[in-house]
Amino acid sequence: CREVVGQLGMPPPKVVPICLFELGSPVHRALVGYKAAVSPAGRRARTEALARMLAAFLRIHFACLLEPRGPVEPLGAERAKITPVPSSIGGRPSWHGQHPLATICAVAAALMPELGELLEPSLLLRPGPCPPGRLAAMAEGFLVTEAAEVAGTTVVVIDDVFTSGARALSAAAALQKAGARVAAVVPLGRLVRPEHHPATAAF
Repeated sequence: CREVVGQLGMPPPKVVPICLFELGSPVHRALVGYKAAVSPAGRRARTEALARMLAAFLRIHFACLLEPRGPVEPLGAERAKITPVPSSIGGRPSWHGQHPLATICAVAAALMPELGELLEPSLLLRPGPCPPGRLAAMAEGFLVTEAAEVAGTTVVVIDDVFTSGARALSAAAALQKAGARVAAVVPLGRLVRPEHHPATAAF
């Protein structure tokens, strides 16, 4: 985290993963399969399951995500956009050129009509000329689609898998540079490798 944040040169937003997972776990299979399952039915089932998980999380925690870190401003009925981290490979042929994570965001928003006035799924970013890589974060890795749509807005960035954080935090940095307030980065899953460090194994 320190390495990635140092590369971006700006304070990171809070990162709030919905769940932690290990390789080979059911969550891992869902996060891989929603993009890469062989059959359309398999991809659709995993997409809907992940969208339900995201919707349930946002329904409970949406107001907390928007809360500032300190006593800077009172929390009110603030509107916010949720936006996915852009795909690293562009639109997938198996998804007819669509971004699967954008579909999860749209389905999740449709499952929460009670938040319809406050939460709007939007595609605010596109890949930039220097895509970020693992442990290689850069704010120029993503470009905002419409600067006027981003400036002054509150945004929650949605990612699928958070490993080093380089891609998700690069996306957040691009939005911050464009004038958005990034309230949080919400990965669907945070990869945990027990063999990585004794403290991780103990956890």
